[in-house]
Amino acid sequence: MIVDLATVRLARSAHAAHDAGIGVMEAVASLANEPRTNHPESASPVIAMFCRLINDRVGDQERQRLVAYVPRLVGTNASRDVELRRTTIVADWAVRTVAVAALSAAGLRAEAERLSRLPHVTDVGSARGAARAAATVHESVLRAAEAAAKVSRAAVRATWLSRTPDRSREAEKAQGASIVLEAVRMSVAEAAQAAASVEATWSESASTQVAAPTVVWAAVAAWAAAVHAAVQVPVAPIDWTAPLERMLATS
Repeated sequence: MIVDLATVRLARSAHAAHDAGIGVMEAVASLANEPRTNHPESASPVIAMFCRLINDRVGDQERQRLVAYVPRLVGTNASRDVELRRTTIVADWAVRTVAVAALSAAGLRAEAERLSRLPHVTDVGSARGAARAAATVHESVLRAAEAAAKVSRAAVRATWLSRTPDRSREAEKAQGASIVLEAVRMSVAEAAQAAASVEATWSESASTQVAAPTVVWAAVAAWAAAVHAAVQVPVAPIDWTAPLERMLATS
């Protein structure tokens, strides 16, 4: 039974039967007349991994945005060279968009600018440079996060001892700052990992299907952490469709 895109409601994860729900890549398999699977052969393994992770990490309403991509994902499985270029798109997004947005949310403008000025990640060399830059920025954010956590713990202790409204507000503010910085640290760390994993993916001995998920998983993890940081402060949402559109346009 071919999925009806006009009425389908996407759900998290893979499912044994249609009445138990259907994820985005299961919908792609259905439309491509393939057996029920979360890994359709007709779809790009890199794009499929990206879509599965987004499918499982967003809310119900946001997940429905993936429906429009279902017919476009059929037939995207391409040559090794194309799939490798797609991994660089994801790594580039992780470092130059996601990590930059996370850093900006925490007010770390100098660090954000450093990553935003990096060359586009297009090959192993640029990926290696992006990974080094992100790792250096991560060390800076780590120190800030550790300092914020120390301030937060001290504020909580002071609140417990004094039990005054002013102390309570100070503790809440300190805890909020600590949460944001830890989320930003995680986002930058995952972005660095995404870029660093490109080299292994591009090695002649590696299989795209085996190595590529490391890049994609880290990139989406960076995005999820950045979203968590953004929840704490009033910043624009970080859109996941831009790298998807770029990967679809790569052939």
